[in-house]
Amino acid sequence: MLFLPRPKSKFQYYIYSAIELALLMVISYAILLAGLYLIDFRLLDYQLIVSLVVAEVPIGVFLSYILGERRHSDRAKMQEAVSMAHALMEFGHLKVYRVLSIGSWENYDYPALKYYVINALTNNAFRAPDFVHELAETKVIRETTFKTTEDLDKKMSEESITLHDHEPDLQELGLDRKF
Repeated sequence: MLFLPRPKSKFQYYIYSAIELALLMVISYAILLAGLYLIDFRLLDYQLIVSLVVAEVPIGVFLSYILGERRHSDRAKMQEAVSMAHALMEFGHLKVYRVLSIGSWENYDYPALKYYVINALTNNAFRAPDFVHELAETKVIRETTFKTTEDLDKKMSEESITLHDHEPDLQELGLDRKF
């Protein structure tokens, strides 16, 4: 789902999918129609566009690479590494426990979904909010997967983790520090 929030039920999943498909179709049709009108009314010269793509764009890309674009990409890599290090320091005390496969949509019950964020400093677990899902996908927060819910429950009881059945606020996650 590109534009819409994470679905919380089977019905929402299908509705969100239909909305995104309809949006994509309308946007594609509008772009195609606009291009055809511009070509038909001779406001858009397709021969000029083809010559730009064939000749001038590759020359511009080549010159920007030769004249210093490499330095910017090295700087961007360094900045990305530094920002990742800061993010790891900020979220280093958090980890995610989740069950590898939830199963069919009939078993999909959002509040009972086995996807938890654990604050390792306080040994408290919460239902993971959306931003935690995104941080786990980008590997900022460590993620541990379990094959069954029993394995997950066993691991949480071994580590004496207290489960809270709500999404946490920043204070409960230890993210309320001011910089």
